[in-house]
Amino acid sequence: MTRLARRLRLPFTAMAFAAVVAMMPGVLFIRMAAGMLQPAQLGEKAPMGVVSAIVTNATTALFVLLALGFGIAFPKLWLRPVSARRA
Repeated sequence: MTRLARRLRLPFTAMAFAAVVAMMPGVLFIRMAAGMLQPAQLGEKAPMGVVSAIVTNATTALFVLLALGFGIAFPKLWLRPVSARRA
């Protein structure tokens, strides 16, 4: 990543931060998918906490995606000049 940052003349920290932020919802969705396989494989022997973990991971991932989208869209809409809104 350092070579790419140098070639594109971008700060390394900006690229690293963007990469980590993008992985956050992905990790939660992978945990959710892995949790969904457990009841399918174990059947009735699956622990009851698995369903709770699945719902928690899915909800957290959804809120992370909503927060990322809101954090990206809101400042752009808020800082847009008033004249551009009327045009």
